[in-house]
Amino acid sequence: QIPGFHYLTGYDEPDAALVMLVRNGRARSTLFVTPADPRRAFYYGFRPDSATIARTLGLVAQPFDSLGGLMDSLVTVYGTLPVYQRSDF
Repeated sequence: QIPGFHYLTGYDEPDAALVMLVRNGRARSTLFVTPADPRRAFYYGFRPDSATIARTLGLVAQPFDSLGGLMDSLVTVYGTLPVYQRSDF
């Protein structure tokens, strides 16, 4: 992971995204993670599940596939929000 992502999450596995919503001075964060392919996990180990992430990192975790739905619902509820993206370079 890039240093900024690691600093915010403490999560070191690939293919993850963090969505942080700040409203009225309060932040809520959700970490979107991709499970390891079973064949690859055989050699490198399984990635932590959402319960392990919540316990060790203190972050709510959801499957990466649900990221689009969350972003759509945020636009529906809050209307136009500024969105900031940090590229992985």
